[in-house]
Amino acid sequence: MIAFGPGFLTMVAALTIGGAFAGVRLIRGTVLSEKQRQYVEAARALGVTDARIIARHLFPNILPLVIVSISLRIPAVILAEASLSFLGLGIPPPTPSWGADQPPFNDPRVRQAIYAALDIKDLITRVDLGEGEWTGPVPAYLPTWGLPEAEVKAAFPNDPKKARDLLTAAGFDFNREWELKYPSREKSQTIAEVLQKHFGAAGIKTKLIPEDPATVWAPQTMANKTF
Repeated sequence: MIAFGPGFLTMVAALTIGGAFAGVRLIRGTVLSEKQRQYVEAARALGVTDARIIARHLFPNILPLVIVSISLRIPAVILAEASLSFLGLGIPPPTPSWGADQPPFNDPRVRQAIYAALDIKDLITRVDLGEGEWTGPVPAYLPTWGLPEAEVKAAFPNDPKKARDLLTAAGFDFNREWELKYPSREKSQTIAEVLQKHFGAAGIKTKLIPEDPATVWAPQTMANKTF
């Protein structure tokens, strides 16, 4: 895929060629097994042609296995497509893909700007965060809050000017207002208000929208860039 570049046909070819071998081996083994059955031997004894044996006997008997095999492969193909799109090797924008962020968040400078705008110490101070309780705005490689100052500063520089410069370089629309949805709970509201303040310092306009906790989860909303 790297040689041919991202694209729909490249993606289909890569997933088809890469995923066909397991299915082909399974189907071939089943056909070889079915060929030894008595009903096939009886058909041959009656002079039935190979083409008719395949169409009338073998194919109907292996069809359920083929359907099940394809059904089990669908989740793996979806995950593979999303993974390749996330790496920039899948379907290019503006075609929707589960693994690709939509503009402007498909630009790494915008994602860097969001982290640069965050004041993680202010967030932890304002919201009495317990270890591992809220992980939305925190990268997965930060397992605990008690980290060396340099490491925290590297991950969250708290530099609104740097964030604004990155957004400007990415052609970010500073006039657009983004919805920041959060569960209608006190702690979630506090987190949303802190994030709104941090983003506002970098020029990102947000509108807070409380929703039923059963339908929205703030960290997941942040991770999915729906704000």
